[in-house]
Amino acid sequence: MFFCLAAAVASAAQGATGNLDLQNELRQAIPDLQAEQPSGFMSRWRAAYNVQTDEVFADRLNPLKVMEFSLTRPGASWEETVQRGDRAVKAAFAKSFEFSLRDASLGLPLMNWVDERQDMFGSFLADSVDAVEEESVSPFDLSSGQAERTWWKSLATKRAYRFGLRPFMTSPYAYLAVRLKEAGETIVLGNMRYYFQNFADHKFELSLSFPMPGGIALDLGTFYQFGPHHEQHRFVAKLFKPLKFGGMAHLGVEVQKDPVLFAGITMPL
Repeated sequence: MFFCLAAAVASAAQGATGNLDLQNELRQAIPDLQAEQPSGFMSRWRAAYNVQTDEVFADRLNPLKVMEFSLTRPGASWEETVQRGDRAVKAAFAKSFEFSLRDASLGLPLMNWVDERQDMFGSFLADSVDAVEEESVSPFDLSSGQAERTWWKSLATKRAYRFGLRPFMTSPYAYLAVRLKEAGETIVLGNMRYYFQNFADHKFELSLSFPMPGGIALDLGTFYQFGPHHEQHRFVAKLFKPLKFGGMAHLGVEVQKDPVLFAGITMPL
């Protein structure tokens, strides 16, 4: 009814003046609509939960991870595979709730005050509380989930560096993520972790992602641990290629005494 009325008024005005740009008039009559940002804590939590639930479940229930589970445990029974799926679903519910709370907490008055300062401490606190996708970086998994790709994309398009602490993880660590550019193009993304195992046992974990033409990405992962350990070195390489229909081709290789090759394709249903 609004557009019909606007067209009728424009036609009458054009008949009287002979010179009226209907498109411009309609553009002035209809203001730009912007999505209203959630204000309260619960509103922010619900908005974050809607996003986190989709990403976390897609990440935990990725079919490539199910295939990798079967590959790395060739003797696993069907019951063990089903139990693995049950654990993944329960963990996805818990992580969706936790990540949503952490996202929503950035809107609290204290966090707003810290964010307004725009200094190194504010960035450190925000990246320690939030930046939840960083926790999904798994350099030694032969497959990769959506959350990990989201983290690399965020690092490539936002700040050139991120750093923080994860003191409440099962294995606490500190991390530093950086982006290196040349001639305005991102050449490598890096994520390094230092695990707080004990004061005499230092472990460093390094993940690298190289963006390539055509949307292809090459990820490398390795670590080094000081001290007498049976497994001090490990190296994994993963190659990703997005497909036109929304799927992804994946190739993973783990270099060790008995090398492992893992390849697969995912596609939307």
